[in-house]
Amino acid sequence: MKVRSLEAGRRSGGLRAHGLVLVLLAAALVGPTAPASAAITPAAGVPILGASSNLCLNVERAAVTNNARVIQYTCSATATNDDWKAVSVGDGTYHITAIHSNMCLNVSAAATVNNVAIVQFTCSATGKNDNFRFRSVPGSHTFQLVAEHSGKCLHVAGASTAPGAAIVQFTCGTVASAYERWYFPPTGGVMVSPPQEPFTPISVIQAAPEAGATQAPLTYAYVDNLGRLLHGHQSDPDAFGNLQWTVIGEGEEFSGQPLLSYQADGRVQMIGHNSVDGDTWLRTQTTKGLPQWNAFQDVGGSNLSHPAVGRLPDGKLVVFTLVNGGLWHLPQDGVQSPYLGWRFVGGTGLVGRPTVVTIRDGLQVFAADAAGALHTATYRGGTLSDWISLGGSGLTGAPSVVVFPGFRPRVFARAADGAIVTKGQDATGAFGTVWEPVGDFAAAGPPAAVLNPISGLTEVIARGSDGVISYVTETAQASGAWGTWRPAVTSGVLAATEPTIVTFTRYGGETWAFAFRTEVGAPFIFVRENLDPMGRGTTGPGKPFTEVRLPAPPE
Repeated sequence: MKVRSLEAGRRSGGLRAHGLVLVLLAAALVGPTAPASAAITPAAGVPILGASSNLCLNVERAAVTNNARVIQYTCSATATNDDWKAVSVGDGTYHITAIHSNMCLNVSAAATVNNVAIVQFTCSATGKNDNFRFRSVPGSHTFQLVAEHSGKCLHVAGASTAPGAAIVQFTCGTVASAYERWYFPPTGGVMVSPPQEPFTPISVIQAAPEAGATQAPLTYAYVDNLGRLLHGHQSDPDAFGNLQWTVIGEGEEFSGQPLLSYQADGRVQMIGHNSVDGDTWLRTQTTKGLPQWNAFQDVGGSNLSHPAVGRLPDGKLVVFTLVNGGLWHLPQDGVQSPYLGWRFVGGTGLVGRPTVVTIRDGLQVFAADAAGALHTATYRGGTLSDWISLGGSGLTGAPSVVVFPGFRPRVFARAADGAIVTKGQDATGAFGTVWEPVGDFAAAGPPAAVLNPISGLTEVIARGSDGVISYVTETAQASGAWGTWRPAVTSGVLAATEPTIVTFTRYGGETWAFAFRTEVGAPFIFVRENLDPMGRGTTGPGKPFTEVRLPAPPE
């Protein structure tokens, strides 16, 4: 395989990919144990480099005693006194621990004045002079390290760029200088190429409408069997015939289902997984609601797992991926801002593509292990909680999650025998002990679930082995009791891809729909219609779904 550094800015005018090469740095994370507690660096540690000198934070002479000076020094490929592990101690602060000594970065004598030396010292459970915050520097991949007790920044003494210069605390600049900015290194590693996947699902999203409006365009994206990334723009959510497709991959080849989300300003962001270099590639609308896009940003992270994206309550986006069993995150540096580098946040033994949903004060992440058991953790303030096992065995595919009022998630998954099973969180925050069946349907792939925006009933769809999409509806709100599975598609159209759900607002109000592609690549969307007061579809002439064959994409 080819080897290259993520520092090498690349084609398509995107940003340089300053993130870590995940495959190399995650090697230490492999293990059979249950997902573990959180950190933002791998267990083996990583160097922390100064933006002014590209030298590493270093414990002088590899000392293992208290009060040894911390300096900047030429980075070593073999020594461990310039490798560090950052572990959360709560409230957004971290212990930054030297790998060789297991001691913490520390402001000497807990002083609060400028030019006090940074040393290593035994980590304290109560002191604050060894607690630091990572403060992102807007528009770059660097950060400031801010001492919690003093509010001052780690700084290179005398603005030196020479090896051996001391590290001190100093008043943080209103505009961060290079001498107080730090970064995790862009590190060379083996570039991996995820395999091409035929018949990947379509993604559909409706972003927030313009001020004073009630509707917004629908945006579509999928990767065809050639690996082309296609974008669809439907300006009127009621007029499916005006959907226009455009190939926007700029000649690149992609793998898996692309993701769609939208920023706080309403601009849609598309996330693709490049099948040549394995990196995550991002593209953002130039103007809200219009089908024009900025150039791709290659944000690095070469690996085989497809990414997932979450939207924080404040509108910031966070991309996640699994690398050698561990969860990594790529947070947006502020609302509508560039992304920082990839960082490890926690977990071992996880596989597949995670599922991410928004909760009251953060995100909730769901991921399976190799045995098919499901695990969940919460992501708040850039930190991941400990993982909780939801149990199960042989669960396959990415789970689907519905969030009920009170920010209580209910998860749906496919069991090894094709049965759809579910488990929900109660008012105390605990999940049930038993995976409950959702009727008796045998699915060929993972389910998709939605909380009907009108009736408040949960509805689930899935593809059968014959390609027919079927659906089931709850008998009462939040009852966990289910009606009979019925075909959602009765015209004979068969799905070659898994169905994906979108909730959207049209001139007649809110509803939901599902989309898929056929074996010949024809895209279809089925819109939920004709609801009775309890949200059930009527029988006879009024079918529960309206079938729409979408305009054909370009050849």
